[in-house]
Amino acid sequence: MSAPFHRSLRALAADGARRPIQVLVVAVLLCGLWSAWFFLFRVSVYAVSSEARVEVEVATHPIEPVVEGRVVSSSLVLDRWVEAGEVLVVLDTRALEIELSAKRVRVESITAQLGPLDREVETNSRALGEHGRVARAQVAEARAQHRGAMVLADYAQSEAQRSAALREQALVSAADLAKMISEGRLKRASADALEVAVGRIDAESRLKRSEIEAEIAKLSREIELLQGQKAQELVAIEALQHEIDLRSIRAPVSGKLGEVAVLRAGSVVAKGARLGAVVPPGQLQVTADFSPEVVLGRVRPGQAARLRLAGFPWAEYGTLPLSVESVGSEVRDGKVRVELSIAGSGPPAIPMQHGLPGAVEVEVERVLPAELVLRAAGRMLERGRAGDGASR
Repeated sequence: MSAPFHRSLRALAADGARRPIQVLVVAVLLCGLWSAWFFLFRVSVYAVSSEARVEVEVATHPIEPVVEGRVVSSSLVLDRWVEAGEVLVVLDTRALEIELSAKRVRVESITAQLGPLDREVETNSRALGEHGRVARAQVAEARAQHRGAMVLADYAQSEAQRSAALREQALVSAADLAKMISEGRLKRASADALEVAVGRIDAESRLKRSEIEAEIAKLSREIELLQGQKAQELVAIEALQHEIDLRSIRAPVSGKLGEVAVLRAGSVVAKGARLGAVVPPGQLQVTADFSPEVVLGRVRPGQAARLRLAGFPWAEYGTLPLSVESVGSEVRDGKVRVELSIAGSGPPAIPMQHGLPGAVEVEVERVLPAELVLRAAGRMLERGRAGDGASR
């Protein structure tokens, strides 16, 4: 039994002598492979976004009231299709409708007053025209009578002059001469009276015309005043109707309700409060927010990228291939916006829809691991110098 046992001990001793050599060879190989990877093979460097989101290319439209009010009814249902202009929320308008009814009654009352005034103006206008024609006829008649009386007066005067000549020859008696003179004077007075009558008729006609015109002017002023009041009431009615329309909150565009607020009848909504959002149909894209130092000068249109969706582990569901479309040049709220298009159909297990959050990774360069180590060392040295400078 002792001989086999000694041979076993020698075999174990020989194996123990070879094992360090094998371990050393494996270690050298591993170091060689790691060195080759470290100094010869390039790795990808990614710029990672702080936020990312799947969105439709057409911007979503918020549903926001432009006035404050109390909710009467709401038809906001998540993921429901709505048409542009469809009423989604109705706010209380009772006070406005009462005021609107009062304004409409006032307009009807003014309209009722304008009717008789218009007819009265029309009647006076016709009377003015008729009076003018009658007055012209009366004046013409009086002037004709005056001319006839003047003719008779002239004739009577000439007869009296002839009778005076005959009286000197004793051919006419003194009584006949006196009679002829009296008749001439009477006819002259009658002609003068007719001349005065012409002026009186003309003056009376002008006075009557002035009275009618004054009445028309008075009625016209009343009509203008009422028409001005009516115009003001109509403007107020239009403003009230606009205020009532503002309390019917409508869908700005056709699409699905991608966001809704829980509204109950009687609750009060503030002006500008976000009640929901309408997502119009369109192609999906990805928008991401990057830190300026990560993206500016490094991310450019055309670069490949990928999206890891929150809630869908990439090891199980995969990533969504993207392509950079545009990069913002201005920093807003400490971030730079980048828009990316979807380069493929994406993982079939992920339901692609508006609003999915995640993180975007954009390959910005390929470098050696050694370069990455040197960069990290350089940053550490810079922070160390900055710390020393601050302590001093």
